[in-house]
Amino acid sequence: MKYTVGRDVSNNIQLHSRFVSRHHAVLLRVPGGEPGIYSYRIIDGDLSGKPSVNGLTINSHSKVTSHDLNHGDVISLAPNVQLVYLIDETSDGVASSEADLIGFERN
Repeated sequence: MKYTVGRDVSNNIQLHSRFVSRHHAVLLRVPGGEPGIYSYRIIDGDLSGKPSVNGLTINSHSKVTSHDLNHGDVISLAPNVQLVYLIDETSDGVASSEADLIGFERN
């Protein structure tokens, strides 16, 4: 499963900032270490390999081309455009395998 992030209306996650590229990033769901457990990887640019103009900054590490996301990661796409990756966890602390574990909070 993939989600696209950017300014264009065709994206799954559309951001309204002139500093965000039309197709700024892609989120890919990747299998975890156990069956039914997944994580997400963010990749700069689109699936054809064209990078975004401003790039990705993850947790203050600039110009990241891809990153396996962890709970609480701060993703900066442009000036004043930040997303926080959050994982919904079940009561036993294991990530739910029944739902897509993607949540963003805009800063």
